[in-house]
Amino acid sequence: YDSLSEAYVLFFNYVAAAETYEKISGIDRFQEPARKDAARNALVLYANLGDQPKMEAMRARFLTFKPSAEDKAEVDYLVASSDLKRWDERGDSDNNRATRQKAIGSLTAFYDKNKTNKAAGQYNVNATYWVAKMKASAAERSADDWWKNTIDAYSKYRAAKGDGVKGSLEASMAAEADFTLQDAELKKNFDYDAGHHRYKGTVVDVIKKYQADAKDAQKYYDRLDRIASLDKNKNHYNAPDYIVAAMARQGSIYDSLRTGLFNTREPALILFTPQEEKLLQRLEESGEDDLTEKAIVYRENRTQLWRKKRDEELAAADKNMVFKYTLAVVLGRNFNIRSPAIKKALQRLAFFTDLLGDPKMQEYTGPVEQNAELKFKYENGMFQKTRPGMVVEPEVSVAPPPLPVLIK
Repeated sequence: YDSLSEAYVLFFNYVAAAETYEKISGIDRFQEPARKDAARNALVLYANLGDQPKMEAMRARFLTFKPSAEDKAEVDYLVASSDLKRWDERGDSDNNRATRQKAIGSLTAFYDKNKTNKAAGQYNVNATYWVAKMKASAAERSADDWWKNTIDAYSKYRAAKGDGVKGSLEASMAAEADFTLQDAELKKNFDYDAGHHRYKGTVVDVIKKYQADAKDAQKYYDRLDRIASLDKNKNHYNAPDYIVAAMARQGSIYDSLRTGLFNTREPALILFTPQEEKLLQRLEESGEDDLTEKAIVYRENRTQLWRKKRDEELAAADKNMVFKYTLAVVLGRNFNIRSPAIKKALQRLAFFTDLLGDPKMQEYTGPVEQNAELKFKYENGMFQKTRPGMVVEPEVSVAPPPLPVLIK
């Protein structure tokens, strides 16, 4: 029977395999552990096949073998998630929407029943994650609540099982939930593309507002570190995909900040107060060369003072931005991860190479290069050569010279 059921699986005859496992589970003379495993295998196959009555029957039989609390939680989750297997994340048909709602209902019921059950910790993370994913796919506002439930379920699971769960599938689910919430908050409250960091006013006003934004940037940066940190003790999840994504997002925080300051121009920027402007105009219109020269020098000094202060602030932001973008790209390559976050980081690094120049880029990527494990060495123009979408122009093919004309 064991060989037969395995053969059916190998030949993709899942119906026959499920029926064979069901038969094994029902034969009294077989040992109970073997019957218990067979009942579980049959349940999994029937769940994948969408055979609800058979699946429920196998659950009932499995429970007669007095499973542990964790085994019972696993089987209950398999039953609750059976509808999830038929949901298409990219589908939008009426049937698919109905399947989604049914799956949400089943998984929500499982979580409500087991959220205080330590034995179900692993499956609570899975249940909350998939409810969040399904709600987010339909742009339901309550999706955020379920992302928070995912983080909470993972925290309880980790508290019960220890840090050994870091790096697991459930840790990656919780990291995605944490990243999704933080990313949405940044898009709403901080990103330059969302309309923030449009500075205006006097030089003092602009710098004061920028420095206040820089403090907020540090807070967001530190919060992302629980996903992005390479220190395994500080990282809550140790999920490689989201380490890279969170690092790139840390870089984008300072990208938004410096972009806002860099793009601050007159007339939004007021270099001179109305009183100063009136005085300078009087000096410039006085017709006296020495007074005109004083006005020119005064304007030039103020402009240089603004540029010096602006460039100091930009350099601090650029250092953090380039370092984190570079680290995300290098780690992505080392982990063999491809994601939109890495693609965007590489595009921005190429853009800032054009803007800042290779000497600055080499300086700011220095800390990455100093880490021998990362195997990174900066080369001039390297990000421009490897940015996504870059088209390499074919070499010019020089046609051979024409043959000499034969003169008759």
